[in-house]
Amino acid sequence: RVLRCLHYRMASGLLLYGERAFHLLQGRGFNASDLYVVANSLDVDRQNILYAEMCSGITDFPGAVSFEAKDSPTLLFIGRITKQKKIHLLLEAASMLRERGKAVNVLIVGDGAELESLKSLAGRLNLLPNVCFYGPSFDEVENAKLIYRSDMCVAPGEVGLTAMHSLVYGTPVVTHGDFSKQGPEYEAVVSGRSGLFFREGDILDLTDKIGDWFDGGKCRDEVRADCREIILKKYNPSYQREVIEKAIGGHYCD
Repeated sequence: RVLRCLHYRMASGLLLYGERAFHLLQGRGFNASDLYVVANSLDVDRQNILYAEMCSGITDFPGAVSFEAKDSPTLLFIGRITKQKKIHLLLEAASMLRERGKAVNVLIVGDGAELESLKSLAGRLNLLPNVCFYGPSFDEVENAKLIYRSDMCVAPGEVGLTAMHSLVYGTPVVTHGDFSKQGPEYEAVVSGRSGLFFREGDILDLTDKIGDWFDGGKCRDEVRADCREIILKKYNPSYQREVIEKAIGGHYCD
């Protein structure tokens, strides 16, 4: 930590991913005037075009997605299928929800070392009719449909850019609340409006949070607007450009 801070002090200013980093560095004696929260971004201009296209017509899942209970809410995970993502918690929560009479579908998009283990777990939990292992997808049009059509994105491990990818298409995010172990993009999630945080590693709390969200009777269109609000305000290239220009102006254009 000492070496890291010495390294950071060599810079005239620091561009940070999030507010948490801002406050941590302030606590280490850095001047607030030298710290700029630049956030992060994806290709929001293109994503907005895709979002508008989907809003203007009825969008269903791509043909490869099939569930036995088509009317149940769909929980999405999209990303690398690795141990640190803790995707098994999502499957176990889906099993508990079914036991409570609240059946959900699970859509897992991605590939990785834990894929076969998750398939085996889904089989042991008798979830296979309600789980789709979609495989990897690197096409933004395809991903847009998968995210937009899902009712919730669940990232039991660290969330990272998945949060922004989900929110821009109007899909709320549930992830764990130990922010010291999170990617900085967790800050894009506004608890109660565009998603929820559960106690890290706690399957019961994750299950409760998912169940409570759908029991709340939230209007899907209102949720979509709430999800997109912070992306359009802060997590986009235009905002980043403004912050970078401010940082450069503050130090080199006096």
